[in-house]
Amino acid sequence: MGVDAAPDSVPELMPLVRMASRAGVPSRWLKEKAEAGDLPGLRAGNRWLFRPDLILPAVAAMADPPLSKRTEDAGSSEPASARRPGEHQEGSRG
Repeated sequence: MGVDAAPDSVPELMPLVRMASRAGVPSRWLKEKAEAGDLPGLRAGNRWLFRPDLILPAVAAMADPPLSKRTEDAGSSEPASARRPGEHQEGSRG
């Protein structure tokens, strides 16, 4: 006897362009990340398929700065404008 999978247990798969559009990233970037093994994807012949339930959180995690970096920035008493590269204090040109 065969085992029938319930429709809810079959993960949704999206082709490259549709997944990239949904994730808000360029399709070329998504393909490169999948080829490098940085993001999970299934190569079927010359097509890439992706699971949105895996890709969307992974892309969001890549976009967020690390927690330690956010904490350092939030705890700084120096104004943000003083930390921008290329700005000089008056009289400090060299």
